[in-house]
Amino acid sequence: MSTHYVNHPDRLRCSVAVDDDGEILGFQSLKRATEVNAYGLPEGWGIIGTYVNAKAAGRGVGKALFASSLDAAREANVTEIDATIGAANESGLAFYDAIGFHTYQSKPGAVCKKYTLA
Repeated sequence: MSTHYVNHPDRLRCSVAVDDDGEILGFQSLKRATEVNAYGLPEGWGIIGTYVNAKAAGRGVGKALFASSLDAAREANVTEIDATIGAANESGLAFYDAIGFHTYQSKPGAVCKKYTLA
């Protein structure tokens, strides 16, 4: 996790949500797409990844994490953020829809959604 997210050279922000006992409730990473990236995205786009513990679902953890990532995207002048979600991940797809992402492409086994910053 450290190499892929926290210490990644293209990282814009990593946020972690914890409860009062220090248990991790969620994690979100925002990276900047470079000229050559695994997702084939335009250079400069944001690449987001989210994990929310199932027992924290529906408690606003994901939305709070996204608020932090959105601040980082604005600070870095990112205009588009991509979320590539497994096609069978119904809760992930619903989460990204709920926070304003829209489907722009489908790939085998995945749905690509984007958020456009105003």
